[in-house]
Amino acid sequence: MIMLAMGITSMLVHGYLTQNMISSVIVPVIKDKCGKITCKDNYRPIAISSIFTKVLEKLLFTRMEEYICTASNQFGFKKGLGTDMCIFSLKEMIRYYRKKGSSMFICFLDASKAFDRVNHELLFKKLQDQNVPFYIIRILIVWYTEQTCVVRWGTVLSKSFCVTNGVRQGGLLSPKLFNIYMNDLSVELNNVPIGCAFDRVYNHLMYADDLAVFAPSAIGLQKLLNICDQFGVKNDILYNAKKSALLIVRADEDMDLVFPNFYLNKKRINKLASVKYLGHIFTDKLLDDEDILRQRRYLYMRGNILKRKFYLCSIATKVEIFKSYCTQMYTPHLWCCFKNTSMKSLITAYNQTLRGLLGIPSFCSASQMFAMTNIVSCQALLRNSIFNFMYRINETNNVIVYSIMNSDMRFTSALQMHWRNVLYTASFGS
Repeated sequence: MIMLAMGITSMLVHGYLTQNMISSVIVPVIKDKCGKITCKDNYRPIAISSIFTKVLEKLLFTRMEEYICTASNQFGFKKGLGTDMCIFSLKEMIRYYRKKGSSMFICFLDASKAFDRVNHELLFKKLQDQNVPFYIIRILIVWYTEQTCVVRWGTVLSKSFCVTNGVRQGGLLSPKLFNIYMNDLSVELNNVPIGCAFDRVYNHLMYADDLAVFAPSAIGLQKLLNICDQFGVKNDILYNAKKSALLIVRADEDMDLVFPNFYLNKKRINKLASVKYLGHIFTDKLLDDEDILRQRRYLYMRGNILKRKFYLCSIATKVEIFKSYCTQMYTPHLWCCFKNTSMKSLITAYNQTLRGLLGIPSFCSASQMFAMTNIVSCQALLRNSIFNFMYRINETNNVIVYSIMNSDMRFTSALQMHWRNVLYTASFGS
C-alpha cells in the first residue's frame, strides 16, 4: 500500500501516467438485442482499463467531489437519486398543470452519441470554471490527450489508435465529467422564465444525456428548444430531431385545438401518442396501462428464459433465481391511472411465471405457493416498492423533488392518493 501511495503521489505531482494506464480496450456492447445487430448505431462502446487505473480514478473522484456542483435538474449519477425520481418529478408536474386546466408540451431530446462527442478543450475549461485544483486538471489533460485505444471484437484486437474527443464510457470519472460538461445547458435553461412555476420555474429534467424539456405553452417550448439547439452548436452536441419525440398532454378544454409543429435544427419533431423515456412509457392521456403491459411482457419473457435454462435445477435454486430475476419490477410505484384488468393481468403474469418455473399446476393456490417458497406476492411487491420510494423522496435533498413534495400536490396528486390507498386499504384499483 505504501508503494502504491507513493506511485500515485508521484503521478499527481509530476503529471505523468504510464502507457498501460492511458490505453484501454473498447468492447462494443449491443444496446437493443431486438434491433439490428449489423447496425453500428446499435452498439455502445465500453472502455475497459486496468485495476490500477480504476484506483486512480476513484482517488480523483474523491478529491473532485467537493468542487463538482451541478444543477438540481440533473438526476444522473447522483447519490440518492435515480431514473424513477426523474420520472416521478416529470409526471407530477404534468399532472399538476393539466389538473389546473393547462396543456403541457414535452419534448424528449435525443443526443447522438453524446458521451463520445465531448470536446476535451471545452471540458477542461469547464473544470477550471468549477475551481477544480489544477493538478487534477493537468492529470486529466495528460490522460485524455495521450490516450490510445484498441477495439476488441470477439477474440480479435484492432490496431491501436488515438482518441481526440469523448469521455470513456465505463470509467468511474466519466459520468461526473459528462455532468459538468452538460451543466451549462441547465444554467441557460434555468435563466429563462419559461416553464412550470412552483417555488421557482422548472422547464427541464436530465438524466445524463437523456433530456426532457417542457412548458405549458407552445411558443415557450419552441424557445427552450432553440436554446438547446444553440448549446449543441457551441458544445459539439448533436440533437437528432428524427429520434427526438414530442408529447402533448392536452387539458380537457384543449382537446379540439390544433397546435403548431415544433422544430429542432430546423427539422420537425415527430408528435407521438406515447414515448419511452428512461425505460418508462409516457402517454398523452397519462395512463399507465402501456407501461404495465411492458412489465408484463418482460415477466413472461424472463420466465420463459429461466424455465428453458434452469429446468433441471432444484426447487430451492429455482426459487432463488426467481427472486433475483423476476421480483425487481421497474417503476411500479409510479403507476396510478390504469384499468383494473391491466393490474390483474400483471398479477396473473407474475403468478404464472413462478408456476411455470417450479412446475406447479395452474389450479393450485397462489397464496399457498408463495407461503411454501417464501416469495412475496405481486401485491406485496408493489406495496414494498411504494413504501421504499416514499421513504426515499422524503429523505432526498433534491430541490425539484422537495418543491413537489412540499406543495399542495402532496394532498391532491392522483399518484400520492393512490399510494395511500394501496398502503392503507390494500386497493390496487384505478
